[in-house]
Amino acid sequence: MESDAQTISVKWFRVGLEICILLALGLPILLLFVTVEPFHRGFYCDDESLRHPYKDSTVPSIYLYIVGFGLNLIAVSYIPSHSSVTI
Repeated sequence: MESDAQTISVKWFRVGLEICILLALGLPILLLFVTVEPFHRGFYCDDESLRHPYKDSTVPSIYLYIVGFGLNLIAVSYIPSHSSVTI
């Protein structure tokens, strides 16, 4: 059985590790966002793809919401309940 000091040190190690991972993923994205200028492209009025009629959405929004939120809710509720790792 672990002592309280070991448990606390393991928790702080996990917190530090998560912060390091967050910084490792977030800093490159932030640097790209701040330093890189996106390429801007214009369009031509005689472009054939602009002459096609407007087509409404082929997938109803309600299905997108159900799948988008539903899969996330299932994953969030299923994984912790079936995980063997305890924090």
